[in-house]
Order: sequence, then structure tokens, then C-alpha cells
Amino acid sequence: MDRANAFKQHYELAETIRLKEINLDKLTLIRSDRAGEAEIEFRELRAESEEATAKYETIAKLMNEELLRFQEQKTAELGLVFHEFAKGQAKLSNEIADAWRSLLPKLGVS
Repeated sequence: MDRANAFKQHYELAETIRLKEINLDKLTLIRSDRAGEAEIEFRELRAESEEATAKYETIAKLMNEELLRFQEQKTAELGLVFHEFAKGQAKLSNEIADAWRSLLPKLGVS
């Protein structure tokens, strides 16, 4: 199950529980004969909601851990890229300086 579906299920079940709880309270006050059945249904729904919440929280935790690992990996890779770029720039600068040094005597500049 992906994060979006887990969140949707978690949210929908939380909303349904809220409505069922209101209905249960109303049935308890008005028709006590149906309140027992509604209470059983409410408890089952609450258990399902808790399971959906746990799934969502697990997915969110794993995604956060993976994101952190990804950021650390990319930071290390980017550091290596910048290091290699700096080495290349230094080498190029030295080669250009050598070219100028070899050209100056030919131009009669000392």
C-alpha cells in the first residue's frame, strides 16, 4: 500500500468513526435495543481505523528514513563531483599557464 492510499484510508476511517460515534450516542439515548449492535460495529471500525493508522505511520516513517538516506547519499556524491571538478579546473589552469610560459619566449617577452 502506498502512502497516499494509506493516508486516505486512515482519514476516511477516522471520519466514519466520528460519525458512527455520534450515531451510537444518539441510539443510546433514543433506542437502547439497537445501541448494542451499533457499539459492536463501532468497536470493529475503531480497530480497523487503528490498523490503518499504524500502516500509515509505518509507511511515513519508512519514507522519512529513506529520504534521509537519499539526501546523505546525494550530498556525498555531490561533494565528490565538486572535488573532481575543482581538480579538473586546477589541472586546466596549470596547462594554460604552461602554454603561456612556452609561448612567451617565442614572442620575445621574458
